[in-house]
Amino acid sequence: MIKLTKTAAVYVKNMVEKKGHHNIAVKPSEGGCSGLYYDIVFHKGKMSSAKSLTSEGVKVLIDKTIKTSEKTVIDYIKTFNGPSLISSNPKFRVNLWIEGS
Repeated sequence: MIKLTKTAAVYVKNMVEKKGHHNIAVKPSEGGCSGLYYDIVFHKGKMSSAKSLTSEGVKVLIDKTIKTSEKTVIDYIKTFNGPSLISSNPKFRVNLWIEGS
């Protein structure tokens, strides 16, 4: 199960309100040599290929092809390029970088 930190949830709620989107979607991405990556995008509407959950009051759509979301935590950070969401999972050696907004 994917969980959002409180900081990530506040950021997502603000962005959802600002952009007029209803939720966020987690989709698989090309992994390269490091293995699995996820993209997080702000999303309007439904995704037929996704399951839905709520974490910290944020609706999260997870692509059904993602089988490794258990124990994944999404957090908010500030980088040189601006705010970003990142994920970490204790099952993986490398933190998974998530597309910023």
